[in-house]
Amino acid sequence: MSERIEALWIEVKGSREPLLVCNLYRPPDTKADWMDDFREMVENVMSEGKLVVLLGDFNCDLLQQNSKGNKLQVITAEYGLAQLIREPTRGTENSSTLIDLFFSSEVDVFQYVGCEELGLSDHCLIYEHLKTEMESKQHVYRDVRCLGKCDVDQLNADLDTAPWQGTGKLSSALETS
Repeated sequence: MSERIEALWIEVKGSREPLLVCNLYRPPDTKADWMDDFREMVENVMSEGKLVVLLGDFNCDLLQQNSKGNKLQVITAEYGLAQLIREPTRGTENSSTLIDLFFSSEVDVFQYVGCEELGLSDHCLIYEHLKTEMESKQHVYRDVRCLGKCDVDQLNADLDTAPWQGTGKLSSALETS
């Protein structure tokens, strides 16, 4: 990975397939070759075949046509990453921009995504909520006997005196054959 990219990757393992999450910051004054390093990073991670989420402050306004934003969109589309935040994520008195982004390799695994103004910053908090996979399973009830305190002599005596010639289906089938 490039040292010019400020990114933290974590792998989340749970009830579903592993999820690779990247929190990324792209300083506004980065050089054009940052996008080349970004492409290489995305290519490496996508080759693992896992669900990938990239989120953070990309400092590329996707509400306006600009070369940085266009190049970012080309790279992410090339690797099948969809940008899920649609509303402005940073606002000032004079501007409103979409620079805090949320890309995912799979869209249908999220129940919802969004952004929320917190008042602590001029950036909104971006978030997602994964769908939970609720399996509908029937409960299985079992009778379990603890044999740790079993009186083996008494068990053998009970087995010897048990009425094995009962009226059950098995004994009836044996008598007729």
